[in-house]
Amino acid sequence: MALLFEGYLHRFQRELRQVEAASAQRLSLSEEQGFAYACDLDCGLIGWARAQLGRTVEGISLIRQALAGIEKSGALRTDANPREREWRSDRTIGSGRIVGGFYP
Repeated sequence: MALLFEGYLHRFQRELRQVEAASAQRLSLSEEQGFAYACDLDCGLIGWARAQLGRTVEGISLIRQALAGIEKSGALRTDANPREREWRSDRTIGSGRIVGGFYP
């Protein structure tokens, strides 16, 4: 759990490489232990960091994968209100232009 919070702390401080490192370390541990939900959270953080580092397509792919896993587990509702949907599409990725929401 500490590595998840470390990843989020670095995310809020916009320390992209540290987000990637902490999340990758936790992803490895989560996969080892079979914690699917934790894997999805880490995948989302890694995706966010990679998209911010300019690897936009790869980043969005990882975020979509993470959201699909979270949705499949029942922890994410697809009937979210419009503000949540807009937040999830993170319109700031890629030079401030919309590169595609996470939901069609």
